[in-house]
Amino acid sequence: LFVLILFDKRFRKIFLDNLLGFCLTFLCVFVIIVPNIIWNFNNDWITLQHTSDNANFGNIEIDLIRGLEFLLIQVLMLGPFMVLGGLFGFNKWNYIQKIFLIFSMPIILIVLLEAIIVRANANWAAPALISLFALLYIRINNSFLKIANYMFNFIVCLILFVMIGMSYPSKIFDRISGINDYALKIYSGSSGGVIKNIVVSDRLLFSSLNFELRDKDINFYMPHKEGDEITNHFKIVSPLNKNINEKHTEAAIKHAESLCLQKQQKFTSLRRAVFEILWEDYQPLGAYEIKQRLSMRLGKKIDPPTVYRAIEFFVDLGLANKIESLNAYIGCPFPSSQRSYIFLICENCKNVAEVSTGSLDNSLALIMEKLKFKLRKQHIEVRGICSKCSP
Repeated sequence: LFVLILFDKRFRKIFLDNLLGFCLTFLCVFVIIVPNIIWNFNNDWITLQHTSDNANFGNIEIDLIRGLEFLLIQVLMLGPFMVLGGLFGFNKWNYIQKIFLIFSMPIILIVLLEAIIVRANANWAAPALISLFALLYIRINNSFLKIANYMFNFIVCLILFVMIGMSYPSKIFDRISGINDYALKIYSGSSGGVIKNIVVSDRLLFSSLNFELRDKDINFYMPHKEGDEITNHFKIVSPLNKNINEKHTEAAIKHAESLCLQKQQKFTSLRRAVFEILWEDYQPLGAYEIKQRLSMRLGKKIDPPTVYRAIEFFVDLGLANKIESLNAYIGCPFPSSQRSYIFLICENCKNVAEVSTGSLDNSLALIMEKLKFKLRKQHIEVRGICSKCSP
């Protein structure tokens, strides 16, 4: 709008002739956005950080096809008849059309550029579609094209509605299909069929699970360390309380004490300290890192063999797991489970997610029986890129 005022003589005259009206408009806009500005100011400008996180410029990979796909999706949302009729319309450009163009094209171009160099969701350009649709509409003189566009949009929406309702197995629905079953599986698969707290680090999965399990008495938390960068509002409204982690650690310690008593093993103060370190951040730690933390905690130098013996003690009891590819150790969240462990290792941020599944065990049992092979112990390490680091 300011560009139009600066460079369009006719519009500049309109602006000056209606200065009071424009000033009132700008004042209304300011009143609307000032609460957002104040909130961002008090929360370290999280909106800008969230936008930066979405941009994901740390994983630049130029792809012109991705940009073309983005443009085609915008054409489908507007309607191909509307786009073709508007682009090749013979109406002369007037200042109203220029206003619509100014409010739409910068957004389209910015998101298109982002789609080419990194990634972009089609809905990121949604604020531009209203003014762009109005622009194309007033440039079309042919009523047939308008009716054809309405019919096209209606048919496409109807088809998509039916496909989603029938859970049609198509790749375009991968991000929205199956989330309900997944949420219910998490809930029903918990200990005793009841779960009270769920910790989710992925923003999209957090909102999806929170919605699907909204009728359950469950608290959702987003991991966040004090002092770390805030990248989404869930870290503000639902941060993982340190006390919760302490309660989980206490529960793990109680289980370890009980198991040691059952196995007639000593749960010494040194072993307890090592065990607490394994559960502190719940991230894989090498033996050297554990040694360093243990020395700082106890205020004295600890010999490496002492640390190794304590770690192997917990691994042998099933209270800790070793991640072979990282040569690191992590506390076991399923110490009583007889299922197989699957470690999902992100090659970018090095975070590790551990899951336990019965379906894999059933498949392995059939294979072991067929091969007459006696399985003693196994876990699977899967390397890849987590959802947070994915472009």
